[in-house]
Amino acid sequence: MSVAAIGALYLGETAEAAMVLLLFLIGEQLEGYASSRARSGVKALMDLVPEQAMVIRLMVQGKKLQQKISQKGMSLKLHRVLACQPMPSLSI
Repeated sequence: MSVAAIGALYLGETAEAAMVLLLFLIGEQLEGYASSRARSGVKALMDLVPEQAMVIRLMVQGKKLQQKISQKGMSLKLHRVLACQPMPSLSI
């Protein structure tokens, strides 16, 4: 940006230098706006992540044992079956 503006000033084209600076500033503002909206969208999606999951373990008698696992004390192993309940905050 500054190289183009300095080159235009060196050639005596002050209007072109001002136009280059203006267009680059507008572009930077639009980029900041778009990245801010994208960041807030990602944060909104992260808020939809369930806080707890149910670990389903099959017992010998054929009954299911359900145990709640939170994100803080998460101790999951490979090949465990998880059941995530539908969240009431989602609208259809």
